[in-house]
Amino acid sequence: DIACSGDSLRHAVRKFEKASHAVKSSQVGQKLLKRAQGLEALWRWQTDCAKARETLTKELGAVLRREAEVVANPKTETLDENPPHQLEALLRAITMSEPFGDELAFERAEGAEVANRLGLENERHLARW
Repeated sequence: DIACSGDSLRHAVRKFEKASHAVKSSQVGQKLLKRAQGLEALWRWQTDCAKARETLTKELGAVLRREAEVVANPKTETLDENPPHQLEALLRAITMSEPFGDELAFERAEGAEVANRLGLENERHLARW
């Protein structure tokens, strides 16, 4: 059912688990339970993948916005020894999205390339100190 959700599926499984022993132990009951558990795992995967995509996209956007600020307002001589780009959150999002590598391959590759490029810029900045 397309109107179904992971929560309603979990509720249905809990309700089934309260059924009589005859129903739960029947061959049809076992097939139904196995199918429900498989669907529940798919729902969980889909939800986790969507959250990973959202986090990765948000962190990548934040890093790119910061890069645009640095480019738009170049400092000829900086007194700040801190690197201009904070990449920890982006790198964490890339790592957290690893279980969804195929599904998020483009986003992960883009994030890795941006992190590499800006990581090199951070190294150049620190080398000036």
